[in-house]
Amino acid sequence: MENNHVEKTLQKKIPTSKLSRGKVAGKAMLKIGVASGKGAVKRAFMTKEEKALSKSETHAEIAKVLIDSLGELKGVSVKIAQQIALGLPFLPQEYLDEISKSFNSIPPINKALIRKIIKQELGAYPQSAFDSFENNAFGAASLGQVHRATLGGKALAVKVQYPGIASSIASDLSVINFGLKRFAKGQNIDHLMNEVEQRLTEEVDYELEAQNTKFYEEHLNHELIVVPTIVESLSTKSVLTSTFLEGVGFEAFLKSNPSQEVRNHYAQLIFDSFFMGLYKLRMIHADPNPGNFIFMPDNM
Repeated sequence: MENNHVEKTLQKKIPTSKLSRGKVAGKAMLKIGVASGKGAVKRAFMTKEEKALSKSETHAEIAKVLIDSLGELKGVSVKIAQQIALGLPFLPQEYLDEISKSFNSIPPINKALIRKIIKQELGAYPQSAFDSFENNAFGAASLGQVHRATLGGKALAVKVQYPGIASSIASDLSVINFGLKRFAKGQNIDHLMNEVEQRLTEEVDYELEAQNTKFYEEHLNHELIVVPTIVESLSTKSVLTSTFLEGVGFEAFLKSNPSQEVRNHYAQLIFDSFFMGLYKLRMIHADPNPGNFIFMPDNM
């Protein structure tokens, strides 16, 4: 029974119209408001210790509602939440815990929709555009999901942007803003939200991402930091194809219980990638969430 539920969730369509996304947002706001009000009423009759526990439970409930809703909306809403979590250290731990789950656990969208998007963008269905194409995504992120493919003997990663992403930025920001103000009372986050909106508008443009990736690949020049090669003929504003890099994600790397020496090695590489970009290339990697790094065993 549980597997059927998961499968239905994975195959669920993303709400793309303002009305359908508004319904999801409205439902989330209602649940957040109810949880917040219910918690406040209960705490009026509690001891200090009970209040602290109740407040933590309310935070956890609101965080789950917020992240579940963002997961249903996909797209910029999840990306916004991730960026804000990295930039607002005063947020409650319950919220940060839920956000950390979203870095590598966003379910993919259905295969038929992916085929349709690739046909629209590349002019051919994936099985024709590539020698081989895996219908099951090996990675799903906030703005799109990634599929393995091959062409001419080369292993490729094909990132496909979720539909309706670019047009949903403003509406999704309103959901985040509403939820965050329950956590960040007394904090002015408007300037941060404005900055996030500007950067996200750039990030949904895969052509711009392709340009930036090519620039880093050509100029970073670090023997232990690998930047994938963009395949321009198979990349558009909504589809980005690059060489496939073998490695493990951040969570899997930590679960392997690496030695302190190995941890220090990779931490130094991440540090180098940022500061070489900043001081040598005069550019900065502005999206440092853990899901953007692959740890390659050969790079020791």
